[in-house]
Amino acid sequence: MYDEALFVVNNEEKLRTTALIDGQFQKEKKDREIARLNNDQKIKQLELEKQEAVIAGNFLEAKRKEDQIKLLSQEKELQDLELVQQEQILAKNQLQATTDSQQIQLGKQAGVLQEKQISNQKRTRNYLIGGLALLGLLAFILYRNITAKKKAYTQLQYKSEQIKEQALQLSKQAKQIAQFQSQMNPHFVYNALHNIQGLVLIDEKNKANSQIQSLAQLMRKTFANADKDDIPLEEEINYLNKYIEFEKTAFGNNLNFEVTVTKDAEGTQIPPMMIQPFIENAIKHAELKKVQNPYIKVLIEIENNLLAINITDNGTGIKKDIAETDKLSHSLSVIKSRLDLLFKGRADVNNQPVFSVKTMPELAEGTIVKFYLPLNYAY
Repeated sequence: MYDEALFVVNNEEKLRTTALIDGQFQKEKKDREIARLNNDQKIKQLELEKQEAVIAGNFLEAKRKEDQIKLLSQEKELQDLELVQQEQILAKNQLQATTDSQQIQLGKQAGVLQEKQISNQKRTRNYLIGGLALLGLLAFILYRNITAKKKAYTQLQYKSEQIKEQALQLSKQAKQIAQFQSQMNPHFVYNALHNIQGLVLIDEKNKANSQIQSLAQLMRKTFANADKDDIPLEEEINYLNKYIEFEKTAFGNNLNFEVTVTKDAEGTQIPPMMIQPFIENAIKHAELKKVQNPYIKVLIEIENNLLAINITDNGTGIKKDIAETDKLSHSLSVIKSRLDLLFKGRADVNNQPVFSVKTMPELAEGTIVKFYLPLNYAY
């Protein structure tokens, strides 16, 4: 840009110089033309004077006038030649000025063209930079998307493996629970048949017949629930009432059985045959026949987002250490194993033991069994 401006300035200076010289040549041309006209007048005057001298017979004066005429004619020819030369020089200067003007115009056009070219180059460079920036942004977004998809796929694979592992564990747990339930059902049937056998031996045929009918109903319900993971709490309570009616026949009907379910515990589900073994254990081992007004009370409530089941009796208590309570009944040991599976081997939940037994002399009378189950609503 600097060279272009300098070029324009130089050409403009040339034009000014050429115009100045042209003005001087024009002035000189006019002066020469005036001088030429003066010479013409002088020559004409000399011609007249020459003719007058000839007429007067003054040939010497005529000769002198003729010489002056020749000298002025030669001077006029010289002026004409100089005038022609000046006109040629002027024409050359005008041609040079025209050439310079054309060069200036070409220079300006070249400058404009160069400016446009520079502007186009800048625009192209800006477009290129913008395109590269956009391409870089798209590449970055694509990289992040690919990375996020890889991470999500890895997490999905990890979760899939976890789900497979959990499914395997649940399958094993279900098999173990089914095995435990299959162990409990024959045990219950064995105890019931043993009671009926006792009635037959003492010739209580009517009671034995009634017991057989009750047992048939209980067995039908027991086998119907054998392959179920959970049943409604209400169904389990109905089963317990039928079981108590079955036991009362041999017990002499002198047994108060009461089940209380808090409002928030209604509608829950529990694994089948989870409460009955504790009722059976109270009847078989708490010596309720030796106390007045024997009772078994069941309280089912919600504690710390768990289903808490409390079984209380007023028997003579357990005469063994609490650590050995699972030895009192095969069913109780199976229940404890089922609780281990449900709570994945944890002995405590929410700072409370999963299974606990309190008896005399810790209590004034009877025994309290308490255990927890995971909270599971039917809806």
